[in-house]
Amino acid sequence: MKIKKFLILGLASVGFLATQSCTDLDPELYGTILPEELNTNPEMFKNKITDAYLGMIGEKGYVYREGYWNMQTGTTDEAIAPTRGTHWYDNGVHIAMHQHTWLYNTRDIQNGWSFAFGGVSRSNEFLKFIKTNKGEPPYDASTQSLVSEAKVLRAFYHYLAMEIYGNIPIDSGILTTPTIVQRNRADVYEWIIDEINKNLPFLQETHNYGRFTQPAAYALLARIYLNAEVYKRAKVSDPKGNGDNADYQLCIDACDAIIGGGYGYELESDYAKIFAINNHTSKEIIFPIVFDAIWAPGNMFHLMTQHYVQQKINDYKTPTWNGFCTLPEFYDSYLDKDAPVKITQADYIELATLASALKSKLPADTVAYVAKKSDMATKRSYCKDQRRNKTWQVGLLQSTEYELGGKTQPSIIDVDIDSIRASEVYQTFKGARFKKFEVEKGIGHHANNDFPLFRYADILLMKAEAIMRINANGGTPTSQIGVDPVALVNEVRARAGAELYTAGTLTFDELLAERGRELAWEGTRRTDLIRFDQFTKAWRFKGGTVPDLKTLFPTGESGRYRMLMPIPEFVINANPGVYTQNDGY
Repeated sequence: MKIKKFLILGLASVGFLATQSCTDLDPELYGTILPEELNTNPEMFKNKITDAYLGMIGEKGYVYREGYWNMQTGTTDEAIAPTRGTHWYDNGVHIAMHQHTWLYNTRDIQNGWSFAFGGVSRSNEFLKFIKTNKGEPPYDASTQSLVSEAKVLRAFYHYLAMEIYGNIPIDSGILTTPTIVQRNRADVYEWIIDEINKNLPFLQETHNYGRFTQPAAYALLARIYLNAEVYKRAKVSDPKGNGDNADYQLCIDACDAIIGGGYGYELESDYAKIFAINNHTSKEIIFPIVFDAIWAPGNMFHLMTQHYVQQKINDYKTPTWNGFCTLPEFYDSYLDKDAPVKITQADYIELATLASALKSKLPADTVAYVAKKSDMATKRSYCKDQRRNKTWQVGLLQSTEYELGGKTQPSIIDVDIDSIRASEVYQTFKGARFKKFEVEKGIGHHANNDFPLFRYADILLMKAEAIMRINANGGTPTSQIGVDPVALVNEVRARAGAELYTAGTLTFDELLAERGRELAWEGTRRTDLIRFDQFTKAWRFKGGTVPDLKTLFPTGESGRYRMLMPIPEFVINANPGVYTQNDGY
């Protein structure tokens, strides 16, 4: 156990661990703590707030592969969980998420709602605890800070739900089944903004790792203001608008509050440090989900993505699952813009055609395929961007060949996945694997790395985008610490070792691509694609309203209504006559 995790999580771990089946805990650790002491001891009382954060961790927390994280990531061009034989089919859920054919009773969509509103309920329970023990306001400064923290955290959980489902209820602690009212997305947006702004002055003014302090609240405001154009639409399927310059300026102001606030945040010189085992020391992380392999489980990326052979390589106590990977196009988005030779869609199609021809077992087909793979390798060698190799794992895993289905094959991760559903023998090593989080050998089901929800690089990129959008609208952005978007983005690019942008090369398309490279699998991609009006566009295996399982690059868009998820089936059934289903479902 890490001491830092214990200090951050505080006594909330007592309640969480009481629900776990672990048998290796020290029974004396909490043996002398009485329930009444938890409520009356000042220090223990302060730690009670962490109960409200517990919804972020655990098997079904924020990064749950079958819930919120998959809706934000598995529905985009940066991730896919292809079916490998019978593995990862899951009744077609992962295919549906990637191809945008989900329904209102799809598993992950139902789990996401439970996660978000479970967090709302935890926040409200803490506020009830305050009233029970402290009475009605006004409160002393320490208590008011805790109340405001819980309210901002509650607003954050509402934001997560509003981002995904749109028209949701607002649960401010007095909601009961007879009083549930589905609210318009724009109204929910306004309530969230107001709730954060009212409570922000009472939050802790300095950085407090893992807690909603003032800088964390500013980061949340920046993200919400940047997406205001989407949230304010009468219908999500309406054409993308230019947005209100006032909202973009508010985004800039929130970013400036962090950049110039003296909190000590800065870009790490080494990208890998942000995702290290002990990344709580990173100066870049503003607000994380605090994970611990025992005390705060939930980080399972090593199991979700790594191949079966990597259990032995990394001495894990738990088998790896050989699941999620990225698409070749996303992997290749890191390549140099000035490379002498570049990969085109024609290259991908040619390679897939040659791979299919290998079934003939003719020597000529094998020669042609090997030659094309060599050509692709040459083109992929032009990559100065260090983030690619720090984020994605490809190539040889071990010298020992892997045996499957009576056949042996090299243990080599292959970037070029050319089928969304194929036999396990063919598919087992397909797709670049996620390795952004430092591997800790010998762990089991859960990892110790914390997950950054907001970090300094994102603040720089958000400010740059807000400036660019005001400029595109003919406005004049203001900031006492600079309004040069190229300089802001180049801070991030320089750290990666990639070629720098100029005013002529930093387009909106490039900015979206840069956000993808910097923030891969950190839960922002769906939001970004929608804001840039790219979420319903076609990409590998996905396009049109009824895509098949064979076409490598389908054409056409998925329905624009899919920029919102449906209200889950169980929610509608449990509240007859309350909810109107989102358009298109």
